[in-house]
Amino acid sequence: MNQPSLGRGHYRVARLLIDLESDVNIQNGLLQTALHIAAETGHTSTSRLLLKHGANIEAATAEGYTALHLASRSGHLATTKLLMDERASVLARGPLNRTALHLAAENGHSEVVEGLISTESINVSDSEGFTALHLAARGGHVKAVEVLLRHGAHTDMPRLKCQSLLPSAQQSRNNSLTVSGPSPAVWICHGLCHSFILCLPTLHGSGHSPPRDVVREG
Repeated sequence: MNQPSLGRGHYRVARLLIDLESDVNIQNGLLQTALHIAAETGHTSTSRLLLKHGANIEAATAEGYTALHLASRSGHLATTKLLMDERASVLARGPLNRTALHLAAENGHSEVVEGLISTESINVSDSEGFTALHLAARGGHVKAVEVLLRHGAHTDMPRLKCQSLLPSAQQSRNNSLTVSGPSPAVWICHGLCHSFILCLPTLHGSGHSPPRDVVREG
């Protein structure tokens, strides 16, 4: 199957290749199938066509990404919804043991985050101990943080490896924070991000109060 054509969203080409009985699950050197490429580029109609003709929805690339991982990481809401409707696993783990929710949150795709949230996935940790909330807040993705908190993301997670972020963050006096004591990891790591400070009034109003040992400098 001509995978570059699918990456450009050529539905008619894909239809012709399928009619010629091309293998929809053939992989390239990176172990990408046509579905991986269509999902990553947000071509929902092509993805639907491939799934209808037997594309393996849980196939993983050489790096370990499924189609749902790639669509979520790239922020393609319609494609993500299609894959979920077709029973793609929201708990499938990719690189760093991350789920699709981790990837969407890390990249600030708040609508995709909203679509992916489930009670089974919202507070799971990756291999570094980070939840989706950690990753969203670390990137300063305020809307994604708000979505996660609204759906019950935990703020009382362990400290994990967040202290390592302090030295580089404190180099910028205007945006630095002094953090001490057993604060939740989300505040230690992500209170250091200037954008995340914008969330504090919202969090306070929704019952999530910042710890008293987080002090703003400068």
